[in-house]
Amino acid sequence: IVKPSQFRAPMTTAPVVLIGPGTGIAPFRAILRERKASQGTDYPWGPALVSSAILYFGCKRRDEDHLYKEEMEGWPLDALHVAYSREQKKKVYVQDLMRKKENSAALVTALIDRGGSVYVCGGTAMGTAVMEAVKDALYTRLKDRTQAEKYVQSMHDGGRYVQELWS
Repeated sequence: IVKPSQFRAPMTTAPVVLIGPGTGIAPFRAILRERKASQGTDYPWGPALVSSAILYFGCKRRDEDHLYKEEMEGWPLDALHVAYSREQKKKVYVQDLMRKKENSAALVTALIDRGGSVYVCGGTAMGTAVMEAVKDALYTRLKDRTQAEKYVQSMHDGGRYVQELWS
């Protein structure tokens, strides 16, 4: 079953967290290219809204699979985190990078303190693992797993946690 995409370029002053390993980078590439093009632009209805953005991207190897590397470095990002899953003995994925203390703290600040949104694009297993990593980050602040789960659900219900996943 093919469903229409739910992804829309976030036009907000709140932070956006974009998570797209492999081919999941495609919609974020478009969103970030549009954001870069709109920086400093005034539209008839007002100035372009370009909020802070954090991108998590994953691929197997930097020399073979990191497409758009140079382009990514020019995108309007506050942080770019790249997981190269096959460059070390123990595989590292985007959700592993999200769980690092400093990254987890930045997620909490973006989502709770600044009302940010999460956009996830990729495989269903990755999407599930990413959601658990977000809940883990929120748990560090909320100190209650049920409250972290409710927060993510409220984000989802309010259109602030958007997933485009496939198997």
